[in-house]
Amino acid sequence: VGVARMAAAVAQEAGQRVAVSLPGVDRNRVHRGDLLVRPGSYPSSFRLDVLLEELEPIENHARVHVHHGTAEHYASVVRVGDRYAQLRLATPAHAARGDRVVLRDRTTVGGGIVLDPAPPRRPSVARLELLERGDPASIVLAALAASREPRSREELARRALRSFTELDDGLTSAVRLGDWYATPEWLDGLRARVSVRLAERAERSPLDPGIPLAELLPQRPWAPA
Repeated sequence: VGVARMAAAVAQEAGQRVAVSLPGVDRNRVHRGDLLVRPGSYPSSFRLDVLLEELEPIENHARVHVHHGTAEHYASVVRVGDRYAQLRLATPAHAARGDRVVLRDRTTVGGGIVLDPAPPRRPSVARLELLERGDPASIVLAALAASREPRSREELARRALRSFTELDDGLTSAVRLGDWYATPEWLDGLRARVSVRLAERAERSPLDPGIPLAELLPQRPWAPA
């Protein structure tokens, strides 16, 4: 009940300081930087893609301290073009798109705005430009392109847009496959690969041209859809 009341207060006045009673939780289990959130509402990731804000030049692969909320992470800065970076963290962060981070060495060297809280290891300028653009369609397509396979609405909510209204607006640019969503390009590529395999099978075995779904598609939750 206490946690529910605290959550209601925060929802009414964002940024308000509160005290939380955690009866039955050993004090050694609570650490600086811990978050009180609904389970599954934020991704846990060792990488953050950010729009970089430099107070002084930050070299590629520079070692920095990343301050996010009350948490501090050691990280390596991987430059992506002139304006973006991927922060590769030594400890996992629980971040949301739009969160701010501060980057420090001996002094504050810059900061950043989180564009993707759980990005792929290989960042691209084109995808980060889509995310920076900020319109729901661009954000959803960029998140789907990064995953390289269909995602559920709940997964996209954790990775992309915090507002479900904005998320649903963005999903209109994606292809719906039952409870899953994909980019049109991904689905076109899958269609092409399936057509080639079926044609090859039909040529080899005209009396039995079919291929079991388990052999045609990877064993993934979205395959039946």
